[in-house]
Amino acid sequence: MAKPDDPWSEQLEPVIRYLNTAVAIPRDPLATDAGCRFWLSDRGHAAAAVTPYRELLVDVRTALRASATAGPDQRRDQGVPGLRTLAASCQAGLEFEVGPRGLTWALAAPPGARQYLAEVLTVVAYASVTGAWQRVRICPGDGCGLAFVDTTRAAGRTWCSMARCGNRAKQARWRARSPGTRTA
Repeated sequence: MAKPDDPWSEQLEPVIRYLNTAVAIPRDPLATDAGCRFWLSDRGHAAAAVTPYRELLVDVRTALRASATAGPDQRRDQGVPGLRTLAASCQAGLEFEVGPRGLTWALAAPPGARQYLAEVLTVVAYASVTGAWQRVRICPGDGCGLAFVDTTRAAGRTWCSMARCGNRAKQARWRARSPGTRTA
């Protein structure tokens, strides 16, 4: 949930939803052409030809999830490795440059999967420059893997939800420390 004083959590929300397709239940919507077409159209990107771009959608998602899994210090130093290469692979006319005046970009993409990816990568590029990408995390909870934006003041949030994954981890640590306790 976005905080009023944290505009980046709101702007990163479409990226978070895209990253979370990898752990969608009951299945990854990008796993099939039909699922991918429905998922893109549900986001306002009509996609007549999905097949050539479905693999690219999955590859970009995998690269962004790997970057979000890296520690914040590593992301501060490296940003999103290969972001320019990912943008070029979209063949969407997405060009960006980081210069003394900040980030500038141009986007000229045909509608569909390439335009969607170009929009996602534009947000990620800007978030990398502003430092907001350092707050994107992947939950380490057992079987979870949800992406989220850490909106805490100290940027120390670990879990997607303390009530769900954080509580489970704390209970497991407590059981491991407590002699004579039974496990379920």
